[in-house]
Parts: sequence; structure tokens; C-alpha cells
Amino acid sequence: MAETACEITDYRIPETLDVLAAAYAETRQFHKAIVAAQNAHQLAVAADRTELAEQIKIRLRFYEAELPYREENL
Repeated sequence: MAETACEITDYRIPETLDVLAAAYAETRQFHKAIVAAQNAHQLAVAADRTELAEQIKIRLRFYEAELPYREENL
């Protein structure tokens, strides 16, 4: 579903890419999760959405460590 949402929005919505990254990480597709999170981060920065960019950056660190992001990790 996250892939479809990204396709529909032409991969231009950082929140949608962020969800896609989390979905990839949950299925242990960490390389794809990292790429999606990096793209989401770049879009958030470009849109001057600093808080969102920082949140995505935190999740990106989990994916780089080959861990899914879960609220309980905090």
C-alpha cells in the first residue's frame, strides 16, 4: 500500500516516503528503507520542514543499523 501511495504522489510527499521506508525496514529490506528515508529527508529539507526532516533522520539511523523503527524503540 505504501508503494502505491508513493506511486500515486510521484514520490514527492516526504511523509509517504517515510511510511514506505518503515514498511521496507519491517520486511528487512534495509537498503530500500535507507533510500526511501534519504529521499524523504531531502524532500522535507527542501520544503523547509525541519522538524519532519529531523524525525526522518532519526529513523534513518535505525535502518542503517538494520533495525526497523518502532515507537517502543524510543
